[in-house]
Amino acid sequence: AEAGGYPTAQYTQALEHYGRALEREPRSVLARLARAQTALRTARHRLARGLDPREALGRSEADCTEVLAASPDRVEAWVCRGMARQDRADWLSARDQDPAAELRAADADYTEALRRRPGDAEALLSRGVVRVNLERWAEAIADLEAAVNADPGVAARAQAPLQRAREGAKGK
Repeated sequence: AEAGGYPTAQYTQALEHYGRALEREPRSVLARLARAQTALRTARHRLARGLDPREALGRSEADCTEVLAASPDRVEAWVCRGMARQDRADWLSARDQDPAAELRAADADYTEALRRRPGDAEALLSRGVVRVNLERWAEAIADLEAAVNADPGVAARAQAPLQRAREGAKGK
């Protein structure tokens, strides 16, 4: 593993492994989802280092879209694709580019995940953060509070966006 806990070589090897598995079995939903999730981790590794994550985010999003075409009830794929879109929005925002379209797309993915699995804490938390960034304060507060109620383990990650949403709601 590299300093900071990011095993770049392991991500690369995993992506290659999943690629080979998909060459042998192109319809493998599990291999495609695993590759999407690994690509998302790779993108986050790149983001953390100030590197361009777009190729890995594109791979993750494309794989999730293929998984969803074959298996639309796969909630993990809706959440993973939402996260890829949300991370792309963060990357755009850091470069003074408009992230709104990516944020709306991520919101739609999380909403679909929640339609299929109501109360999913990760989807609620992620959608809440997106809605904070979209300045949809009341909806953000509702999602973030519901995420903590569904899984108190997400409370630490919900704290800062929940505070920002509450402050935003007061400012209106």
